[in-house]
Amino acid sequence: MFYGAVSNTQHLQGVSVQLSGVASGSATTDSSGSFSVPLTATGLGTETATALDASATTSVTDPNAPLITNLTYYEYPGGYYLFSGHVNGTVFAGEQITFGGTLPSMKGQTCVVNANGDFSFAVHLLPGEDGLLLATATADAWGINNTAQLSVDQGA
Repeated sequence: MFYGAVSNTQHLQGVSVQLSGVASGSATTDSSGSFSVPLTATGLGTETATALDASATTSVTDPNAPLITNLTYYEYPGGYYLFSGHVNGTVFAGEQITFGGTLPSMKGQTCVVNANGDFSFAVHLLPGEDGLLLATATADAWGINNTAQLSVDQGA
């Protein structure tokens, strides 16, 4: 479902809005200027909403922004770790998770999300490399991101 609103127009209700991009369709605004269109995007890309009222300004938002859940790690012998999690919301297979935080071995590392929204990344952490792991998911079609954090304590 795509949601949006029109503004900067003398009348908010009844403005026709045309959507184009990774999905297409049309809608008519309600009394508050809001609209919603039940569409399914076919992949990564952008979506443009055009109000068919020259004085109106449109905006489109994604109510299903990515949300990282179940960010966890499993420690294997020898300092090897498997970090994993799940992304809820609008996510497409192949979207990227970017890692950061205070763990030098994880800064700038990336992995991709599978079709179920799951991701994992295996790494060897240096002895004593404890700290905060940040994982950021970005919905490329919207440029909206979400960051989850996890405290890593080797041997705890």
